[in-house]
Order: sequence, then C-alpha cells, then structure tokens
Amino acid sequence: MEVGALAFVVLGTGAGAPGIAMVLLANMVAGIVISPLGGVVADRLPRARIIAVVEVVIGLITVTETVLIATGRAAVWNLAALAAANSAAASFSEPARVGLIPAIAPAEQLQEANALVQLSRHVIRTVGPAIGGTIVATAGPAYGVGLNAVSFFASAALIATIHAPRAARRSSSLRADLVEGWSAVRSRPWIWASLIGAAVMVSGWHVGYVHYASRLSKLLLSSSFGTHNGHVGERR
Repeated sequence: MEVGALAFVVLGTGAGAPGIAMVLLANMVAGIVISPLGGVVADRLPRARIIAVVEVVIGLITVTETVLIATGRAAVWNLAALAAANSAAASFSEPARVGLIPAIAPAEQLQEANALVQLSRHVIRTVGPAIGGTIVATAGPAYGVGLNAVSFFASAALIATIHAPRAARRSSSLRADLVEGWSAVRSRPWIWASLIGAAVMVSGWHVGYVHYASRLSKLLLSSSFGTHNGHVGERR
C-alpha cells in the first residue's frame, strides 16, 4: 500500500523516476547494512518484544510520512531518509520473526505454522497493492500511508500479547557474534550465490517498478484527478 503511495507522491513533486529510485535505493541499502546486527540482537532479546517495538517505530515513521504528505512538505530527501529508517528498523524485526515461530509453535506443527505465515504474507502482498491503489486513487496518498501507519500500531498491540520463551543468553560479545556470522557467510559459497541472486532479482524488480510506476503515476496525475497538498484533489 505504502510503496505505491510514495511513488505517487515523489512523482507529484516533479522528481520523476530518479526520485523513486533514490527512495527505493535508500530503503535497500539500509536493510543490507543493518540486517547482520538485527540477527545478532534477535538472538539476545525477547523476540516478540523486538517485533512489537519495531512495529511501533515503523508506525511512527509512517505517521511522519503521512504528515509530510498531507502538509505538502514531502520531498525526495526526507522520504528517502524515512525509507532508510523504516528499512533499518525492519531489519531487527525479520530475524526475530523467524526465531519466534519455532518458539511458540509445537515441533510437530512447525511446518504447518511456517506454511500459514507464508500464505498470509503472499495474500497480503497480493491484495494490499490493490486496496492501496484504490485508496490512493480515490482519497489520496496521505490517506493510504496513514492507514498503513494504523496497521503497524494494531500489529504491535497484537504481537505484544504473545508470550514466548526468551532466547538462550549468549556468553559471547555482540562483536564476536557479528564476526562469527560474517565468517560463516564467507565460508559457504551457496550463501554467496543466494545473496548475489537476490541482489540481482531485487535490483531488477526496482528497475521494473520504477519504470512502470512512473508511467502509471504520470497517467494518473494527468487524468481527471488533480493534486493538492500531497493528496489527490478534486476533479477538474
């Protein structure tokens, strides 16, 4: 929901496809840099608490985006900075999610639990853009991003009710764990191959997204809808 709305806003500022690319690049780079630290933290702190805190943080970031869009102050630089902050925060959440499922699901139901999680993700990724696009086209990007912020706070409230065993306390230091993780990645060629493949796929997705989002948003901006204060305004 939010990605399409932000693309619409960036194009509305006149930054064009390069502006969208800058926002997406900031998001991707922050995630790559912070992800190793997120995995180490997830092995040391209560995972449900990590996820709940991250959801609140991302919710606050999204509220900031909403205010910028609604007041007409959104620009490539501040949207890129917020996208980077969003990705950095999410880097702590994903490793915690991976470790949380085995901690709360019985061993004999772990496969079904993982399947259910993946199914729900794919459904949301399929339905979400359609719902978000409808909201952006009818009410404006500020409403789309704002509703996304509400969803993060609702998610945090639900996750806070989960009671899971705490991860076993590690005796090694944070730095030692980072070094150990890097050594493990470096010594396994299949991990490098997976990372390179993922980098190529994500980069290709970004290029395609920027191209088609640019064309689609330009059509929307030049159609029967006008833009005013960062949201779709009255019909001309």
